[in-house]
Amino acid sequence: MKMGMKKIFLTLASSILLLGCTDQNARSSLKADPVPVSSFTVTTAANPQRAAEILGLVANPALPTGNCAKCHGEFKTYDGLNKLYNQTWYAYKCLASDNATDKDKLDSLSCLAQLNKELTADEKAAANEGNIDAITKGINGLEPANLGFFTAATSLPAFQKLFSGNEDNFVTLTKAPWFKAVSMPKSGKVLSETDFQTALTWLMRETPGKDKFLLHDGPQVCTSASETFIGAGIKAHVKRMSEDGEGWMAKNQSNGLKMFGCEGNSCFQTKLAGADVFPLVPNILSGAGEVRRLHTLDAKSTYWTRSSADGRYVSWGAKPRSVIVDLMPKLQGKDVRKITVEADYDPAFTPDNLSFMYQGAAHGSRLCNQSMLANASLANIDFNSEDCATTALKIGLYQGLGSSLDSGDIMTINGGFKSDEGHTLVQDNTPIFGENSTFDLSRIRQSETSVFEKVSVKHVETPFIANWMLSPSQKIAIGTVSAATAAKKATHGGYRLVLTDSAAIAGGALPASLTDSETASLCVGKGEKPQVSFDERYLVYYAYEQHAETVKAAQSSANLFVIDLLGDGKPVQLTNVAKGQFTQFPHFRSDGWLYFDLYNSSTGLREIVATDAILKLQK
Repeated sequence: MKMGMKKIFLTLASSILLLGCTDQNARSSLKADPVPVSSFTVTTAANPQRAAEILGLVANPALPTGNCAKCHGEFKTYDGLNKLYNQTWYAYKCLASDNATDKDKLDSLSCLAQLNKELTADEKAAANEGNIDAITKGINGLEPANLGFFTAATSLPAFQKLFSGNEDNFVTLTKAPWFKAVSMPKSGKVLSETDFQTALTWLMRETPGKDKFLLHDGPQVCTSASETFIGAGIKAHVKRMSEDGEGWMAKNQSNGLKMFGCEGNSCFQTKLAGADVFPLVPNILSGAGEVRRLHTLDAKSTYWTRSSADGRYVSWGAKPRSVIVDLMPKLQGKDVRKITVEADYDPAFTPDNLSFMYQGAAHGSRLCNQSMLANASLANIDFNSEDCATTALKIGLYQGLGSSLDSGDIMTINGGFKSDEGHTLVQDNTPIFGENSTFDLSRIRQSETSVFEKVSVKHVETPFIANWMLSPSQKIAIGTVSAATAAKKATHGGYRLVLTDSAAIAGGALPASLTDSETASLCVGKGEKPQVSFDERYLVYYAYEQHAETVKAAQSSANLFVIDLLGDGKPVQLTNVAKGQFTQFPHFRSDGWLYFDLYNSSTGLREIVATDAILKLQK
């Protein structure tokens, strides 16, 4: 069976690879002229221009172009293309055969199965020996990162035929959840065989001429922290929400919203049989406060984590089904109540504690009444309940969400984005967004019959800015700026804030001036997925370490930072974790406690934790 190695010459001499006789540490380059040995052909000459068009790095009005980079903006970065190359290479060496015989197909499937990092050493050995059960388990656990660019080949005959023959032992795998999860694109036309081969050749030849496509025309802004600016209109809004008590924190408090885990003025102090229900997590904060462990995940999550306004429900994306946990049983000494969700990712809860949202291929974007989660017999959400939207609301992925303080209408924001699934990105990755970037503001209303309906959409042009989020009141939109250096290389241009009810937004654009009263520029230099507190005073984000070279997880970390929007706009570091640890996906609950993920890359352990560190900053 085929074994793993770093890079290979795909020449006729590489037939030794197909016999499994390879050096685990072998490394060579595909810049030599490989002899095509499979229907997934790496040809002698690459076509950089056409390959870049197919991947969506550049547009060609005369020819169809791909949408890969629309959802995967990281492909437009050096790091992103290099990562795609490495992922694709591992899959390619599994498919370096014409797969004409059952043995060839079994070899290829065995090799692919062993890319599943969740397999034990014994299971990998069994797969290597052709064990049907081990191969099936390995294939069923594959993720997009295991296949690289071959995620765009799953509809092609050369890929489909892998699962034929062998007494039909593997034919049903193409109908299993893993196959749908890894298949790209999620929307639009699939690539033709010719286009796939063209892009594959360019990737496997290490993307010659890529500099032509990766120069960035973004604005030269936030070249130093001194350019940070918070407009008077932004500060006036934040003051009303926080100091004047008009925001969702004050409204929820006046409505009597009970915060999970709290008695009186203390939270997460419950003890059972003398032991803390929510144990302290020591030595990760930079300043005052405490961190409490709420829940430890028993399986890998996908992308961000979000929680209800009262902090009782915690949700995250996962395969084959996402998860919502109810923390309430822990107060009685029981395990959390786990609810599976027929969705893929991007959970969100409204700040009024009334609704929640999920995204996924099976049902699209759906909103449901949060009250349904309190049903003790609820074990799975298939969105067929009368508590859920009856049809997909057609909201783009990576959506931000807020609710009107007056009407209760829900607003979502979505546009371009750069993903972070939470376990493969381990260092700062420059955001790449183009001049044609936009966002949509969608207003959703719930009728008297509880039906969620999208009643309006506002389209706004946001050149070089994406990753948009909303404040709880839906009045502040927060985007990440894809800036450029003087040498036209992409760089993090900080966060751009704008009031959604500004005259500029009404006209379909952002305020032209970076010093407009209704905008703000927070020149932070790095950071992911900003979130705003329920009183709208604090903006929190996480940031990976910056390294000139690619590093392993054990050599890096990610920490949390917070900015006081009534202050000078400078970030304060909240956590200080050890190498190999990553604080990710921070988000507020209504009273100011901050929930976030604490991920240990060496053990794979992911914990949901809570801290009062920002509350301590106010004292």
